[in-house]
Amino acid sequence: MYNQIAFIIRIIGVLEMVSGVIVGLYLGNDNSLYGTADVSIILLWSVLGFVSGMFFLGLGEIISLLQGIHTKLVGTDNEGLNADDDTNVNLKGKSKYDVYKEVMDKGN
Repeated sequence: MYNQIAFIIRIIGVLEMVSGVIVGLYLGNDNSLYGTADVSIILLWSVLGFVSGMFFLGLGEIISLLQGIHTKLVGTDNEGLNADDDTNVNLKGKSKYDVYKEVMDKGN
C-alpha cells in the first residue's frame, strides 16, 4: 500500500518544519556586533513552520489511509490485482453493510 503522492506530501511537511526554524533563525538575527536575536520573530516563524508542516504530514497520512481503504474494498493496488491477498472482497450481489463487515472481519 505504498502511495507516492502521500510520501511526497510528507516530505514537503518535514521540509516545511525545518525551513520554518531556519528562516526564523535567519530573520530573527539582526547581525549586530553582539549577535542578539529577536525571539518573537524566531518563535513566530518556527511555530508557523511547525503548524503548516504538521498540516502536510496529516494530509499525507489521510491519503495513505484512504489508499488502504481503497485497497481493502476494491482488492487492487496500483500494480494490479492482489489475488492472493486476504483483503480481496467480492462486491457482486452484496450490500454496503455486508462488504464493510467482511472487510472489517478480515482485518482482525
